[in-house]
Amino acid sequence: MGTTEDTFQVRLKQPMSIDVLLELDLGTLANEIGRLEDSIERLIRSNEEMVEFEDECGSDLEARETFKEARAENLVTM
Repeated sequence: MGTTEDTFQVRLKQPMSIDVLLELDLGTLANEIGRLEDSIERLIRSNEEMVEFEDECGSDLEARETFKEARAENLVTM
């Protein structure tokens, strides 16, 4: 069996209006909440790791800026 990354499929179109959410059954909503919580946890962990990597870059300004931009993108996504 493949990993989660190998078998992941988007089931619900994003972003979703409140009207569409209100039409979903509770099981689907619960699954979607869990999926979103997991995604947010991964983005937070990613940002924490990027801060560590950025610190290791020392005076490499280009690398530091790349990490800074990636963290900002993660924050927008969250």
